[in-house]
Amino acid sequence: MTTNSIKLDDASISYVTLSQAYTQVMLNDKEFQLKTFLWRDFMPTIVPNNYVEKSTIPGSHLIAKLRISTVDNSEFPTDVKAHQVWIILNETQIWNTSDIEEQPRSSTNQVLTITIRNGPKWGPKVNVDVVVQLINTDGKTVLLQAKQQTIGCTS
Repeated sequence: MTTNSIKLDDASISYVTLSQAYTQVMLNDKEFQLKTFLWRDFMPTIVPNNYVEKSTIPGSHLIAKLRISTVDNSEFPTDVKAHQVWIILNETQIWNTSDIEEQPRSSTNQVLTITIRNGPKWGPKVNVDVVVQLINTDGKTVLLQAKQQTIGCTS
């Protein structure tokens, strides 16, 4: 398995680099894979009378729950974390965040689960590519991708 390593502080990662990220990567002698759950909420809400919606696009912003696991379902290393996430609709529409909520892990946990919120109002029912930058305590990073993930909806 080839590793696609990039600099941690490289905020200008190109579309080409992101689109070439692997669907399985090696880090800390473990091979990782990514599963995604992407959705927007279209359930009716009650808002205060003085609330002004900043967007004319209905529904919530994109929410994503990402599950990173070892390919062989072995224990997930405690020193590997998710550093950044990119959601890619196409070459010119790429959303990036480092505002990542990591779910608590136990010593026997085989999965790193993260949640990102306040994404773009794309979809629903469109496919995007999701790229996660993983980092270990030595500062080594890799890009892990899940291609053609459908944004779902609740209504």
